[in-house]
Amino acid sequence: KRDWKNNLYQDLGEDFVVYSPQMPNKQTAKYSEWKVVFEKLLNSVREEVILVGYSLGALFLVKYLSEENISKKIKKTLLLGTPFDQEGMDNEPLLSFARVGSLEKFAKQSGDIYFYHSEDDFVVPFDHLAKYESELPEATFRSFTDRNHFKLESMNELIQDIKS
Repeated sequence: KRDWKNNLYQDLGEDFVVYSPQMPNKQTAKYSEWKVVFEKLLNSVREEVILVGYSLGALFLVKYLSEENISKKIKKTLLLGTPFDQEGMDNEPLLSFARVGSLEKFAKQSGDIYFYHSEDDFVVPFDHLAKYESELPEATFRSFTDRNHFKLESMNELIQDIKS
């Protein structure tokens, strides 16, 4: 299936190495299982890593970088369709991915932070973006009217932000 996630390595070109780990049990996802996979990958990459997260994967990154001490220098963290909390997420329970507490550690460890969200997102309510804006005023926020839950072939804004 052609979508921005599968096309990322082509869209970025040969100046970037793209790792797209398959997280375990997507239908019954558990934070602890994803954490093991992510830590193995994080330990194998060099400094100045750029992290891209989408939907539950974006929330995973927010939670992980809020709770753990990272030894690698993260250059950028780019997050698409990111839930903030359980509010309005009736059909998508966050369960073990639900984050509690401050985003202070996340802000310090994540490098340049970018959020992307669309007003017509059918999974994550648009007002979740405003919650992140309130908590992370130094981040960059890109809002759209017609990208739904980013089920797209390409995300040119994302590519430009990664390359900048």
